[in-house]
Amino acid sequence: MNGSTVVIIPANGGVKDYLDSLQRLLMFPLETIALGRGELPANAPQEIEGVIRYRLAREDKAPGGLRRRGGVSLEQLVVDIYDDAGGSLCGLHFLWARLLKLEKNGLTLGTAGRDFANENWELVAPDGK
Repeated sequence: MNGSTVVIIPANGGVKDYLDSLQRLLMFPLETIALGRGELPANAPQEIEGVIRYRLAREDKAPGGLRRRGGVSLEQLVVDIYDDAGGSLCGLHFLWARLLKLEKNGLTLGTAGRDFANENWELVAPDGK
C-alpha cells in the first residue's frame, strides 16, 4: 500500500494471518487508512484489495517455480518468484513465509526444518493446487 512493503518473517507472523487481517479490514466501512507513513490512500478498500491480489499472485508463482526446479533452495527459488525485485533479502523472508503457508496446505515440503538458509523445498501436490 502506498509504496510500502510488508515483510513477514515466519518466526514473527504468517502470510495467512496477514491476508486474513486484510480481509477482515474489508468488513469495515473504511474510506481511508493511515499506514504509519506516506500519504493516506484515497480509497482504502481498493488499496487493500489490490494488496491481497498482489500477494496472492506472487504466491501463485511458487508452485510453478518448484515444479520447474524440483528440490530447490530459497536462494534459487527467489529468482523465479521475485523476478521483478532482484531476489532481495525481504523477498527471501517473504518467500519462506509463503512456502510455510503452502506447506500447511499440503502443497510444499521443506527438507531441513526451520532453517531457511539451508532448507530445500519441493512441490508435493503435482498440480500445485
